[in-house]
Amino acid sequence: MALVAGIKSAVLRIAAATGVFKLVLNSEWRRQRLVILCYHGIATHDEHLCFPDFYMHPSLFEARMEHLRKREIRVLPLDEALDRLEAGTLPPRSATIGIDDGFYGMYAEGRPVLRRFGFPTTVYMTTYYVDYNVPVFDPIAEYLLWKANGQTVEWKEIFPEPIHLDDPGRCRAAAMVRNYAILRKLSGSAKNELLSELAGRLGIDYQDLCARRMLCLVNAPELREWAREADFQLHSHRHRLSRARETFRRQLGENQTVLETLTGRKCHHFSYPGGMYLPEFPVWLREYGIRSAVCCGGGLAAPAVDPLLLPRVVDSSNLPWKHFDSWITGASALVPRRRSVFDPDQLMQVLEDEGEVLQRSFHAAAGK
Repeated sequence: MALVAGIKSAVLRIAAATGVFKLVLNSEWRRQRLVILCYHGIATHDEHLCFPDFYMHPSLFEARMEHLRKREIRVLPLDEALDRLEAGTLPPRSATIGIDDGFYGMYAEGRPVLRRFGFPTTVYMTTYYVDYNVPVFDPIAEYLLWKANGQTVEWKEIFPEPIHLDDPGRCRAAAMVRNYAILRKLSGSAKNELLSELAGRLGIDYQDLCARRMLCLVNAPELREWAREADFQLHSHRHRLSRARETFRRQLGENQTVLETLTGRKCHHFSYPGGMYLPEFPVWLREYGIRSAVCCGGGLAAPAVDPLLLPRVVDSSNLPWKHFDSWITGASALVPRRRSVFDPDQLMQVLEDEGEVLQRSFHAAAGK
């Protein structure tokens, strides 16, 4: 894999140096395609160091937006972009920007940048933590263990034996904390108490993290304010997927009710939690009246693409600049890539609990 990545980087460097990027960007082929950029969180402290696949420093996010401006990328509202993609009337260098989850850091640090550049944005919002505004359980558990790097944690109720928090130890400890909460069907408040106790055992001030809104989503007033500038769309109520059709629809309906109540607007676009899906999900979304859905797998949306399986480019701290530029110009299409194969056991890394398909962690969505 390292060899393949090295070869790809070398090819992209040569393509950029010889003007291929610019040639592709201004081609008729590129004009017929839409780049859907995906972002998650903007760091308010050091989240980008813990979650480089999902968070980025505010300065990097601003630099990315400046690069879009310099490349003269036309950032379109999602509905307009899809209308024009279908009709074959996209303007040159078209893109849309989507934000998953609705983390506070994106609201506080990313939203002013987007406003300054005048870029329209779609926020795919999960809604359970909007009213219950505490840190999101899975990522904050991983963050606490990451902050305690090098320590040894003892907690016989959860860990059968002391765990040294090196890289493998942190992954093992995070899985045990998640499994403990799932097997005992802990409520949101009980999970928050569990996090508080974990933080105490690690010598971390959990109340300070809560006060700083670390790994929290926006609350209802913030969502209403943000909705003046962004288009809020569906991401499921609890950031879960289900193999059961009625449970899937219930999660979608709860999500839709909260968002439409807060924004006063209809929702008809969706982002698969974790970017992953099963073959029946597009069918169910179509029955529900959803117009589009974005999933995992990098690529440009072409005219014949299934609107319920739209590819997107997930930007992050770990995406090199040349790779970012290759996606927005379209030159990435010149480099052969391994076809993304969906495997629930390997890609989703999920737990099934009473028919629910749950994401195991932030890192479980690395293929997003």
